[in-house]
Amino acid sequence: MALLYYSVHYPKLEKEALLRDAMRHVGKVIKNLPGCLFDNAFQDASLGTIIAITVWESQEAFQAARPAMIEALKAIPFEEWEARPREFHTLNSLW
Repeated sequence: MALLYYSVHYPKLEKEALLRDAMRHVGKVIKNLPGCLFDNAFQDASLGTIIAITVWESQEAFQAARPAMIEALKAIPFEEWEARPREFHTLNSLW
C-alpha cells in the first residue's frame, strides 16, 4: 500500500528563496532513496505556503528512509526561515 507524506511550510518572505533552494537540495537526496516514487514541492503564491510531497511504495519504505531524510534536513534552519511551525501529514492509499 502506497503512502503519501507531505509537509506544509510557511516561509518568511525574506527567507523564501533560501528555503526553496534548501528544499530542492533535500529533494535530490530523497528522490534517490529506496522506495521513493515521487518527490516535489509546490507553492501556493496567494498564501505564500510551500507544500513538499513525497510518495512511497509502502509504510515500510518510508520508515526505512526517515533517518536519511532527517539527516538531510538537519542543515536547514527552519525556525529562522519560517513564520510559523511546519505541518506534517501522512496519508495511506485506500487501494
